[in-house]
Amino acid sequence: MTPSPLVKCKPYFKLRRLTPQFRIFNLLVYISFRAVMAAVTGLILSFILGILVGFLELIVSVLQAYVFTLLTATYIQGSLAAEH
Repeated sequence: MTPSPLVKCKPYFKLRRLTPQFRIFNLLVYISFRAVMAAVTGLILSFILGILVGFLELIVSVLQAYVFTLLTATYIQGSLAAEH
């Protein structure tokens, strides 16, 4: 059995050949991790903002009902007043 040419190389040169691949792999892992974290953060923020907008719509609908009830009561009270 003949040894491969890499066996004859010094260990430093073997590591030196693989270092760019390690760096590229680490960069790809880092970028994909950042993308996943950004997606998760966006998902959480959109969920929270959706709940806040729902509460805002609820507040607006309650205020709108109050204002229209008050306006209707004022109109009815004015139409039933003695001067009419």
